[in-house]
Amino acid sequence: MIPHIVNPPMVRQGQLVQEIARDTALEASGGGDWDSLLLTVRSLAPYDEIQLGITRPSGEDRSLLPPRDTSKLIDELRDVLYRPGTGTWFSMELTVTRQEGRGKVDVSFNYDEMPAWSDFPASIMFVQDLRKYPRDDENTPGWLREQVERARVEYPEESPTAWALDSLPPRGI
Repeated sequence: MIPHIVNPPMVRQGQLVQEIARDTALEASGGGDWDSLLLTVRSLAPYDEIQLGITRPSGEDRSLLPPRDTSKLIDELRDVLYRPGTGTWFSMELTVTRQEGRGKVDVSFNYDEMPAWSDFPASIMFVQDLRKYPRDDENTPGWLREQVERARVEYPEESPTAWALDSLPPRGI
């Protein structure tokens, strides 16, 4: 029997970023030549907003649909970058720039600031995200606490034990 080899998180993070960049570049190449790509992601456990912008050599900026499997890769990337007590990222920007016939990839992650949602998610989705990626009290931003409190009011039918999770900020915060 061959043992299953698991990549360390930093290695898997690099692999996922490269795979997302490659798939995005291939998708963009189907519509012609390009100079740069910007993949913007805002994500919660049950919800993703993914936008792909492309700049052509002519200077034209266009929006494209992201590659089909991007959501799965993004979900795995959030899982890989999760740290107990600290949580995971809420938004990401991945830029691919053509330089000397090759793609240069830059990526940044936002772990603490409220993402600039295009379509603001339901408050219960923030609770679902916090259940999947628990954060210690000191690592829970105020805006996230506000969404949890809003969910308590908007979704009172949730079972009382659901609100008893240690990872959820207490009422009134």
